[in-house]
Amino acid sequence: MRIVDVNCFVGIDLKEIRPEVTPEELLARMEVSGVTQSVTYYTLAEQQIRLGNEEMDRVAAASGGKILPCWIASPYMDGVQMPLPEDYLKLLREKRPAAVRLDPVNQLYPFDSFFCDELLAVLDELRIPTIVSHGKGKGAFTILLQKLPEIAAQFPHIPFILTNASHATELATYMLLKKRPSVYFATGFFCGAGMLDQCVERFGAERFLFGSSVNNIAAGSLGLVYMGRFADSEKEKIFHGNWDRLQEGIKWGS
Repeated sequence: MRIVDVNCFVGIDLKEIRPEVTPEELLARMEVSGVTQSVTYYTLAEQQIRLGNEEMDRVAAASGGKILPCWIASPYMDGVQMPLPEDYLKLLREKRPAAVRLDPVNQLYPFDSFFCDELLAVLDELRIPTIVSHGKGKGAFTILLQKLPEIAAQFPHIPFILTNASHATELATYMLLKKRPSVYFATGFFCGAGMLDQCVERFGAERFLFGSSVNNIAAGSLGLVYMGRFADSEKEKIFHGNWDRLQEGIKWGS
């Protein structure tokens, strides 16, 4: 079965003390886990956005289609680190990354429409998958999640993919699944109390995508999906079908 991992990186993990993850190492881990493609960002882009995204494109181009580029983005669209909004729209249409990634907690910007509206308007126009890490800890989780319902309502065409949902964030997960159809969840941290099984039974599999957890570790998430108490057709949606659908929904045309 084809498997797309939506939560991978290469480079030095700026939040953990670990050796650098090279493209070769990522490809080796994918091979061991049976992952077909990885949606991957370059950690350099967390500090040097333009240079890191350009390097990510080079890594993806050299991977034979196994690594798909995910660009780090910031709402600070000053024409230096991030292009001006109209230029960013043109750049995305030209380069066509597979996804964009936002990390407001670690990049220290408020995640709301007042500060992020220019960036969000571009992403909404393109309908590009937007991967969001809400960081670790209750404080970081609360800061981001309390604004996401409002943002998802204001920019309903952005498919937001949350990477850190777990049993500890169960209430927010259920409410977003119930009330915000543009919010999706990666499976990497879905552990405890059969949470993925319960969510698929209640809401269907269409809102979940396979993703690894910390340091590109796919094993736990693979087990949750492979051993899930739901049909193989639902597992196929999680492993690649939902991702394919989101890619087909991107509005690249001008």
